[in-house]
Amino acid sequence: METKNRLKFSCSLTILFLTGACMLFVCSHTFGQKHIGQVVGTYEMSPAIEDIVGMDFQDNDGGRFLYVFEGKSGKLHKCAIDEESGNFTCQDYIIIEGAELSNPRGLAYARENSGDVVYFMDYVSFQQNGTTLKKGLLYRYDISAHDLSHVDLNTAAYEIGTNPVFGVTKQGGNLYVSYNPSSFLSHTMRVRRGITVISVRDDKSVAVEKNGKSILRPYEWEEALAGRPVIKKQIAGPGKAVSGSEVEPCRALTSMTTGETDYLWGTVGNDHIYLLDGETGRGIFFFERPKSATNPVFDFIAFWNGYLWVAEKISQGRCVMYQVNVLDNLLLPYTGPKCFREMRMQITSTVNQQVTAPRGFVYHTFCHPYSSDITGNQGVIPNSVRVNDLTGVPDFTVEHLYLDPAGDSCTRQYYTLVSYLADQYPDIRQYKTEFFIKFWTREYRHFIYPHLTVKDGGPEGTYYLDDDEIIYGINAVPGIYDDFITRVKEAIRDEYGIEPDMNNPYWASRSILEYVKENYHYPNDDAGYWATYDFTKGHYNSHPGNLKAALSADDYFDDNIIACSGTGAMVGGALRFIGIPSIWLGTSKEVSLSSGYLGSAHNEAEVSNGHRYNKVWLGEFYGWQDLDATPAVPADNAFNIKPKELSQWDIMQGTFSKVSPKRLIHNLQSEFWDKMHVPFRGTCEKNVNTCGSVRYNLLGSYTNPVQFNLSGQFMRIRGIQYIENINVDISTESLATISWQKTGDWEPDTAARFTLVLEKQCSYNESCFPGYERMGVLATDIPYDQEVFTTDMSSYEEGYYRIIISKVNDPFTGNEKTFLLEHTLGTFQEKETDEHVEVYPNPTTGQLFIAGKNIIKVEICDCTGRAVYCKNNGDLSNILLGREMNKGLYIVKVYTTKEISVRRIILH
Repeated sequence: METKNRLKFSCSLTILFLTGACMLFVCSHTFGQKHIGQVVGTYEMSPAIEDIVGMDFQDNDGGRFLYVFEGKSGKLHKCAIDEESGNFTCQDYIIIEGAELSNPRGLAYARENSGDVVYFMDYVSFQQNGTTLKKGLLYRYDISAHDLSHVDLNTAAYEIGTNPVFGVTKQGGNLYVSYNPSSFLSHTMRVRRGITVISVRDDKSVAVEKNGKSILRPYEWEEALAGRPVIKKQIAGPGKAVSGSEVEPCRALTSMTTGETDYLWGTVGNDHIYLLDGETGRGIFFFERPKSATNPVFDFIAFWNGYLWVAEKISQGRCVMYQVNVLDNLLLPYTGPKCFREMRMQITSTVNQQVTAPRGFVYHTFCHPYSSDITGNQGVIPNSVRVNDLTGVPDFTVEHLYLDPAGDSCTRQYYTLVSYLADQYPDIRQYKTEFFIKFWTREYRHFIYPHLTVKDGGPEGTYYLDDDEIIYGINAVPGIYDDFITRVKEAIRDEYGIEPDMNNPYWASRSILEYVKENYHYPNDDAGYWATYDFTKGHYNSHPGNLKAALSADDYFDDNIIACSGTGAMVGGALRFIGIPSIWLGTSKEVSLSSGYLGSAHNEAEVSNGHRYNKVWLGEFYGWQDLDATPAVPADNAFNIKPKELSQWDIMQGTFSKVSPKRLIHNLQSEFWDKMHVPFRGTCEKNVNTCGSVRYNLLGSYTNPVQFNLSGQFMRIRGIQYIENINVDISTESLATISWQKTGDWEPDTAARFTLVLEKQCSYNESCFPGYERMGVLATDIPYDQEVFTTDMSSYEEGYYRIIISKVNDPFTGNEKTFLLEHTLGTFQEKETDEHVEVYPNPTTGQLFIAGKNIIKVEICDCTGRAVYCKNNGDLSNILLGREMNKGLYIVKVYTTKEISVRRIILH
């Protein structure tokens, strides 16, 4: 169903009561600034419609109506739209005559030469030679002529087989039918099939005699009825892997035309909605589908009036419809809550043993994370930079500098340079510097419509299209990138049957990404499969991009091995070669803690070596957007064969998709590249990926690099926001008053919200012991300035409970309180668990005594949370600590059949 005119109407909090009306809509929201995928209105259908299986809109000179297909009853409800109030009123319904439907689904409205027509499907079971078989039937119902006809989708021409069919929509002269391709034996078929495109153009009609009168049908539909369907093509469904060979099908389809561009909307199983290219079925972007129930049934969507309408069955006879924004506020991104951290970087430079002099200068360079005015997914807390010299020399220089990549002050990169004159201190063999900075990150994404991207050469006054001989090598060997782009085009033609658009920056980037991911492997260093290199040819594991592009010129896949750095160089060079600005990113990533919180006991987490990918300039409207074409390690280390084809779901993850809140961008472009790699080319020859491990966001470099070993470096993050002193008071009326205190840097984060979760400790005879079972969320969206909450606990049985309070979407900023709820005359009382177990002496020189009942296990952890002692049999009342244990703070966990008691002890 197409619509190019957008009708604006206001939605008010009204309930429409109409005598004889079969549908009731209640609007629960008003229009506002909503990003793509957000609900702008919610409506509830009357239970008078018992079994909704499909819906679609009519919007033409015949009027504006919503058709709702009730299903087995064969009722097609026609609902009028009040343009002033925004309400829908069902005036009447049509009985689709002659249909005996067993499992109907989907609905597509069309205006054809014969009049108003709807298409829908039925997935039926039937007996054949004593075996129960299934097949899909596609129906066409001419409303004016009361003409019902159908085709059998199980015949070979449709290439659907007996797979379940789900959704149907019409765009132009084509019908799109979605189905589940999971039963196909070939992985390629499962990810490249899922939607059949059938031509039913009505530019040529055929007169047919039926029930004594002449009716018109489209010629191509009549051909389909005769067993000669005009199949345009098979296109991919979402193909998201579920388990084994199962993939998520597209359960519903609807069409949308905006401007002069045709798109489809589909679903990824029951959880997501995604945008498809109408010609090829290529997935573009996705968002979570709106939902209100735990296990709702979700079978239908429709597009009308510039909005996507998403229906959800809450229960039998009850259906809610959401009005979802898909065309307003196109530049309004989705932004998640901010996660605040402090990063500690450390660089160590060691003098070679044989070196005496001259040594020259030692340079330690720390790239700051980018600020929020440059990239929306992160920011830096002002004036939070600290530099510590751990070498102990009195004379060194600290400079806070910046550079503008490609002459672009809008992407200005700040960095701190610490310089030592090594010749002044001949006895010092090692130079060490620490750098601290506070920052925040968040999940962030735009939703990119390809038809709005433009190749315009990049921001005015910049030189992002220039070659970089170290990274890209565009001009080094003429023809390499030209051949690479030719192979990309051939791959897209073979897969989608189209001429690839390499002038549109979205589709050009997307085509290159698909080619790279389906023709290159990621290295597996542990198994001996390193990124391809040849130092004699100036080919390093991370650059230049032109030599990476040359790897796929043949069908020999053993050397098509590139890591993220090489991918970024190759993709950046290829895009610049065809006139699309692309820049290289250097990032780091927080590694999640395995246990505990970013609190006093577990206050640091590792930061990974980082990840490199690209930003692509999509034109002035969208600006810079992230693209990650990094390939994957092949299953079973099968580096000698072509990688598996990707599903549309997989492709969407890297194509201008969301930015992880754990990802932190440090640098753009190539200004530091020569300092990072050129001085250490000789060092890297023995161990190729040692060179790659030099971080692109911190590095040591030297006036005389031969006098120094490859610099050592590490990065760690710590929390800067804490929740402490959680207290629970429970009254005789079973009301729990929970209070807490905030400490740390909360002032820059006034938008923070908290959540309270109640967990019950598993009993000794449960498999989850000594863990906890989540009982539910007591409260969420608690404002930043609130530090107390009261809730009724009377519905919970006796047991050992804990309450966890954490920042929304930042679970490591929080704490917990363990307490005993004792059931007494219908009320609860809190008892401190500390009374049941005693650990002494404290401090201790190595011997501990444990006093308590029913003790089954004693575990001791160091201050990082790592277990250093565990005993679960024998005499648990007398513990001797090992002599190898360092002096300091330890955590003792005493397990009983009912609880875990935690004590802190000092070993001295």
